[in-house]
Amino acid sequence: LDARRTLQALLARFALPRTRTSVPILAVYGSADDIIPAAVMEQTLGDGCAIGDDVTRVRRQGQGHTVEPGPVLGEWIHDRMVGIRSQSNC
Repeated sequence: LDARRTLQALLARFALPRTRTSVPILAVYGSADDIIPAAVMEQTLGDGCAIGDDVTRVRRQGQGHTVEPGPVLGEWIHDRMVGIRSQSNC
């Protein structure tokens, strides 16, 4: 039981997010990721939303850890470069 608590405390030190960020976040993730499960991504992104982060979440159904973002990535970057604010979907 002590080892479990020690491990949980250690892992909590590496958990994200730790603090709010002032930059927008684009998170494209796969529903079938076997390295970072979609539920973990959703919890992490939800935690970011809860502390006020500007998060745009794009879940790719059936994709794994290597995700094909499609045009959303280029469009999102383009919009930031020309000064268009991101549209958070928290």
